[in-house]
Amino acid sequence: GAATFMRLRITGNLANGQAAEDPQPTGIALNGEVEDHQVQVQLPNLTMVKEVDNTAAGGLGLTAGDWTLTASPQSGTAVSGAGGFSASYLPQGKTVLSESSSSAKSAGYKATITCAPHPNSDLKTPTSTLDTASSTLDLATGEWMTCTVLNTAMPGQIIWSKVDDAGNTLAGAVFTVASGSLNNGQVEVTDCTTDNGQTACPSGSADQDPRAGYFKVVGLTWGEYSLTETQAPTGYHISGETLTKTLDGSAPAASADDTTPTLDLGQITNTRIKGSATWTKTDEQGNAIKGAQWSLTPLDSNGRPLSDQSRTITDCAGTCPQGSLDTDAAPGAFKLADLDYGSYQLIETKAPAGYVLDATPRTIAISTPDQVVALGNISNRKSAVPAIPLTGGSAATTYLIAGGAVLGITALVMAIQAYRRRRALSSRLDS
Repeated sequence: GAATFMRLRITGNLANGQAAEDPQPTGIALNGEVEDHQVQVQLPNLTMVKEVDNTAAGGLGLTAGDWTLTASPQSGTAVSGAGGFSASYLPQGKTVLSESSSSAKSAGYKATITCAPHPNSDLKTPTSTLDTASSTLDLATGEWMTCTVLNTAMPGQIIWSKVDDAGNTLAGAVFTVASGSLNNGQVEVTDCTTDNGQTACPSGSADQDPRAGYFKVVGLTWGEYSLTETQAPTGYHISGETLTKTLDGSAPAASADDTTPTLDLGQITNTRIKGSATWTKTDEQGNAIKGAQWSLTPLDSNGRPLSDQSRTITDCAGTCPQGSLDTDAAPGAFKLADLDYGSYQLIETKAPAGYVLDATPRTIAISTPDQVVALGNISNRKSAVPAIPLTGGSAATTYLIAGGAVLGITALVMAIQAYRRRRALSSRLDS
């Protein structure tokens, strides 16, 4: 309000019967009385106050002085102050209320504005109104209002994903999130997955992202958080990296629809567990023999062969070309390197020349890092009648020469027998 004076002048008809004069604020009064009284005039006034709720911010929160509050009337001069201002005159009418801060953490607060008559105002029922949607105060004549801006720190969240070295998401990992801001110092986070990836995770689940391989821990007080993988997805090496970062109001919002302060830890990568398998193809005496061919077929979780994923293994005796599954150049010796975690069926599909095929299925199971599955010697017995190769070459020539010799000997024997029969017949005729 403001102090001023009120002048009262009382007058009547003059003594000579003339009409009463028109009283003026100043000048000579011919009759009557003049009184001056001091009065307090209530002008439109506004007080703005900043309050901060740092329950979710912990020790990383801001203070009231970190914000500047401003009232901008439609006509007249704007009023502002750090943490607010007190009893500033504003013209009646609409005034936009706003705040600003130079701290990046301020983005992690949600503001609420309320207005009421100032405690020192004698006003009981104000006619001033506040439009909360536009933060606009319609200040009535002579009213002294107090508008409080409450900034509440919003709880934060941490998100990350689990992928293989090709960037494909992996389900089934377990992590530990540790922080002094957590009630028990840490929480175990197991991958929450749903059938369609849309159904919400149970309320008791630490992971609140229903997509396989994606993680979200919500309702976190601001502070430093460490993330450690404690169980890798089946078939993968566990990540030995511990990520430690700070969550506060400066963390960007998850999206336009979700203004929650979000600490994105990115992708946590796991590499596939790999092993190897070795064996040697031998004869019945244990001597290595070359030329065998095999099929290697992955097995599903129920032990059924995935035939469409079969691969052929050829003995790379002498020199193993690039891309060969067999990496052991010794004749008859086989080595399969970099076999992914899982089970495989190994079957001989072609025996060495002159030997009987052994079509016994054998299982190779890789379950631990750098595991070597040694199948030892796999022997074949010789064929009763060697098969003659039909594709030519030195082996075919050898068999053809041997066959010709056998036929020549047979013809010679038959000729001798015929000669002897003729001699015997001639001797009987001469007698």
